[in-house]
Amino acid sequence: MASSDGWTVEQKRSIVAEYEQTPYGWKQQVLDRYGVSRSRVLRWQASRDAGVLEVGFTVRRPERTPRAESAEIARLRAENARLAAELERARHDIDDRQRALEALGKATALLQELVSAKSAPDSCPRGPLIS
Repeated sequence: MASSDGWTVEQKRSIVAEYEQTPYGWKQQVLDRYGVSRSRVLRWQASRDAGVLEVGFTVRRPERTPRAESAEIARLRAENARLAAELERARHDIDDRQRALEALGKATALLQELVSAKSAPDSCPRGPLIS
């Protein structure tokens, strides 16, 4: 059964599939062969993907304007800068914690050395060194 535009669902699916499989640079030949515009094939593709091609509805593909793309690029760049700064802060925090851990290790070693020296029997006799 043909739709209001004269194409059956099977024909639309076939044209969309052929268009998708055609390499870049050759797609216009497919469009010319069937006498359809690129926007129509893209609407059929969007309708097929949305699952409404069979019922005759068409779905418009959202158009990405240069302004929308620029805004998205700016948003992603800002997010990237924010994440880079957060990563740098985390790296500094890790470095600070590593230095603190090293200092704590050295202090613990010194404390253990002092405790073991105090608890060990003296090898020197107590009393004045000069007799």
